[in-house]
Amino acid sequence: MRWIDEGHSVRTVVAAATVLGTLVLWAGPSEAGSCGRKNVTPKVSVTVEKGDVTYSRDRGKADLSREHRRIGQDLEVRGLTVAYPMLRYRISHRSVRAGKGYCVYPSNVEATVGYSRIQVWVASEFRKGSCAYKAVLKHEKEHVAAHYKALRNHKTRIKRRLQKVVRGFRPIRIDKGEDATKAIGKVIDEKMNGVLTTMMNEAEDLNAEIDLPKSYRKVDKKCRKW
Repeated sequence: MRWIDEGHSVRTVVAAATVLGTLVLWAGPSEAGSCGRKNVTPKVSVTVEKGDVTYSRDRGKADLSREHRRIGQDLEVRGLTVAYPMLRYRISHRSVRAGKGYCVYPSNVEATVGYSRIQVWVASEFRKGSCAYKAVLKHEKEHVAAHYKALRNHKTRIKRRLQKVVRGFRPIRIDKGEDATKAIGKVIDEKMNGVLTTMMNEAEDLNAEIDLPKSYRKVDKKCRKW
């Protein structure tokens, strides 16, 4: 059985896989329906992406408060931070002909974990540079730091999980015409299911500690005029 290298890339954000590009070079006969074993140990690398932080004043307190109610918190909101977690893969794979289909497995997986972006709002009622604006902005930056802390706490665990998944990947059989990249990405997604949820659950806990009543009182005391 002769495995052929393929160059492919997959981008996965949270749990939705999207193919960025493919190169198809099928070759090498195999017994129909039999995939056998990998002939190379897949390589795995993981990099961290903190994401760009965007600051905006294009939404008022009422609008930000409605957003909070949408996620289950009924408060008057002066500022809001929203992080967009992502787990992106770039996959190269090997293939071999297997009857009317092909056997495939990943030979190299380059993963990026972190945030595609972080959006910070300070309510438009607060003039930029004012005491209230600075106080709210400082508070929201604590939320940004909380998201980064959750990422630092989980990046090693995510890397180890991915290494285990990829290096333990058994070659799978796909039909002729089926997208090998999507098939491999789907298997990896299923086995990596929940890793971002766990990270974001910790981020939520860290953010809850920042939003305690005593924290709000501390912010209130910083400025005479709100």
